[in-house]
Amino acid sequence: MALERGLLLRRPGAVLGVVLLIVAVDSLLWSVIGPIGTLVVADRIAAAGFVVLAVLCLLRRPDGPRWVLEVAAALAIVVLTAAMATRVTAPGVIAVGVALLMLLVAAATFVPMRRLALGIAVGIVGLAIGVTANPAPVAGLYVWVLATAIVAVPLVVSALMTDLRSLLEVTADAALHDALTGVLNRRGVVDQADRIHAVTERARTPIALAAIDLDGFKAVNDSRGHAAGDEVLVTLARAWTSALRAGDVLGRIGGDEFLVVLPNADAHGAAATIARMRRANPFPWSCGVVDWDQDEDLDAAIARADVLLYEDKARRAAATIDLRGAQQHQRERD
Repeated sequence: MALERGLLLRRPGAVLGVVLLIVAVDSLLWSVIGPIGTLVVADRIAAAGFVVLAVLCLLRRPDGPRWVLEVAAALAIVVLTAAMATRVTAPGVIAVGVALLMLLVAAATFVPMRRLALGIAVGIVGLAIGVTANPAPVAGLYVWVLATAIVAVPLVVSALMTDLRSLLEVTADAALHDALTGVLNRRGVVDQADRIHAVTERARTPIALAAIDLDGFKAVNDSRGHAAGDEVLVTLARAWTSALRAGDVLGRIGGDEFLVVLPNADAHGAAATIARMRRANPFPWSCGVVDWDQDEDLDAAIARADVLLYEDKARRAAATIDLRGAQQHQRERD
């Protein structure tokens, strides 16, 4: 289950599209009420181009290709820097510079740092050309503030977004994994199981579920302490993970209860994997293995596996009692 994220992370295309629409409106207004010397036709063509790029970004699916956004941002940066280099008034240079800054900040939310640095460099070059070629005097303080903003603000935004993505990845991983054993927790294994089930349903391939419950685990906690019980869980999880096939999924769904998802195997074929798991560690446990039907939900399949699990646990308990009785009888004879 994905963590809730803000708009910048969930829909960067929407953010970039809105910024491009704002820039398009600015370009159109500038062509209408701009000062003498305004390149009316060029500004209106640029406005139309920004609208087209904005529509492409807004219509892009959230899971669509990222290159669409990067190309749109790159084209918009080129057009804005070209516009800045052709402004004939100080307000023109500053106005286009602010639009470029907005665009760079929006791009910083999804463009990698290296390509973002290239866009910043293009913006600074455009600013320098515009100021140098401008016959009207441009206050040095304005140019300095705009230049430092074009450089610093997008870089800071990009760094913050990188840290935020890393934090979200770590948090998402922690939310789906058991803190003690490192295997998937209930939420994580349910999510993976549903994904695998959907794939196997489309491919018409079998999938098995194994419900596992440790035998005598409460006695370990009572006699040796919870630290010893935790060590048993950690050791078992590590051993089982090494015994599973590639693609199998292991999750801890309760205190000493585990669930194994076995794609491309039916209940009979899963026996080899279960046997490897038993050989991997001697601690006793019971299990129930079932075929997960294609039209069955996970809870129903787990419920059927639990029935077999408790039957196995009863058999193992009876066998243990019989063994102890036989051993006691042998000692009495001796």
